[in-house]
Amino acid sequence: MKIALFHELPPGGARRGAIFFAKELIKNGHILDLYYVDNQENFQEESFFKKKYFYNFKPIIWKGNNWIAKLYRDTIELLKIKSLHKRIAKEIDEKKYDIAYIHGSRFTQSPFILRFLKTRNVYYAQEPLRMVYERQFEIPNNLIFFKKAYEIISRLVRKNIDRKNISSADKVLTNSKFTKQNVFNAYKINSSVSYMGVDSNIYKPKEGRKKIDILYIGSKHFSDGYELCLKALKLLKNKPKTDFLIKEERWISSDKEISRIYQNSHIVLCFGQLEPFGLIPLEAMACKVLVIAANEGGYKETVVEGKTGFLVQRTPQDIAKKISYLLTNPKRLSVMESFSRKYILDNWTWEKRGKELSQFFRNFIKKS
Repeated sequence: MKIALFHELPPGGARRGAIFFAKELIKNGHILDLYYVDNQENFQEESFFKKKYFYNFKPIIWKGNNWIAKLYRDTIELLKIKSLHKRIAKEIDEKKYDIAYIHGSRFTQSPFILRFLKTRNVYYAQEPLRMVYERQFEIPNNLIFFKKAYEIISRLVRKNIDRKNISSADKVLTNSKFTKQNVFNAYKINSSVSYMGVDSNIYKPKEGRKKIDILYIGSKHFSDGYELCLKALKLLKNKPKTDFLIKEERWISSDKEISRIYQNSHIVLCFGQLEPFGLIPLEAMACKVLVIAANEGGYKETVVEGKTGFLVQRTPQDIAKKISYLLTNPKRLSVMESFSRKYILDNWTWEKRGKELSQFFRNFIKKS
């Protein structure tokens, strides 16, 4: 099967997931070409594909207090992206692919290209446009009238763009049952779940003593639970050895480097608010690292309560209690660590996920 894979994702789990899916599809005998929009080429990603088509697009940088830049980003930039996607869709259609496998956009969530493709296409939705569908991202009440009015209009425009784009897809896949329900609630679209996985040859344990008790990976933004984790750690009588991999300060994109950080850790904290899926728990468990996560969202589909970690309430007290329990019960910790690795090998490898997606595409073509 000849497949065109498109994305314009930022660095992170969603982009890594798209590339890992592609690698497994290639192993399953499919031919994949890569189409991607970015401000620079990624030669490591490109190496996995039969052909690559890179489209250079440098978005305007807006960090607040520059209304000309923000207005440009919310108008002209979107029109330029739309025009570029129309051109890419035409190029994909001309090459007669069996399927266009479309991933997300850092600019519009679901990408404009879905509107223009004549090729049968499948859109992989990591999440709905959270800024307009979730309370945690609501517009603050303390904004002055002009700013609030602008934000309302801007979000409405983006909501309509996203809705029209995703509604144009021939089929929608989601990364979890939680996201599947959110997609239905937001768009009234029925989708199918296609879980991501983990490369157990890269994410694997190492022999020897671990140096870190508690690991946090994420940003300092409230939605990642950074402050919550700090409050929990302050409650502990015996201060554990901690490591914070902060996106704004020390972000690492290499899978091998991230794996080495996991390998040196006993417990990883995962408290992203309503996390749609989350690769961190899978990567951690593959390295024999236990997960303490919020009892919500995609975490509930990956963490096995009491066996690969704990699902807790979003309170410092509950988090601290579980950390203390694990660090003061080394035998239980060791047993759970070993089970975590086996659980991943049995259920969450990319090889397994690639075969599932490959079969889905074959069935999709037969029914089309």
